[in-house]
Amino acid sequence: MVEVVLEQEKQIKSVLLWQLYTVSVCALIAGVFFFDALSVLAGGLLVMLSTWHVHKSIYSSGGDRMLLLRAAGLRFVVFLLALALCLVLFDLQPIYMVAGMASSYIAMYARSLLMIFRQMKGDSLG
Repeated sequence: MVEVVLEQEKQIKSVLLWQLYTVSVCALIAGVFFFDALSVLAGGLLVMLSTWHVHKSIYSSGGDRMLLLRAAGLRFVVFLLALALCLVLFDLQPIYMVAGMASSYIAMYARSLLMIFRQMKGDSLG
């Protein structure tokens, strides 16, 4: 059981690192061409925090669906508040924030698919 938990922690760290790398590259590109790297970084960071919270809430819930629903609701509210804060108080550009979010989601899905394919190959399915 401990080995499974350690493997899952290793996998989520890998996903978060892929997200960080992808968002950083996109922010660098946006900074060079559009002079607005901060908006891309903020959007990507919001998605990275959401990814981390999903991981933590799944393993802390112990399979309790009500706890998962509460955590999802809390995550949704905090995400929207943080997004509004970035837009209103820090005057960040929404289109670049969406670009940062999209790049972070793309990195998450790409890394997750690679992990699934590796597991399938390890099980002699691929």
